[in-house]
Amino acid sequence: MRSEVVDCYGTTGTSDCLVRIVVADMDAHHDVLHNLLSRLDGAAQASTGVALR
Repeated sequence: MRSEVVDCYGTTGTSDCLVRIVVADMDAHHDVLHNLLSRLDGAAQASTGVALR
């Protein structure tokens, strides 16, 4: 597991899982999303929510 990934939960509803990551900036977010999460088998879609504080 990469150090940016803090938690991963299986969920019900419209999403299959929730992956919580902590990154320094949006460039790091892009790296995790496009070089890790989007390459997972079965990962067809991603949605991002950002905690401001």
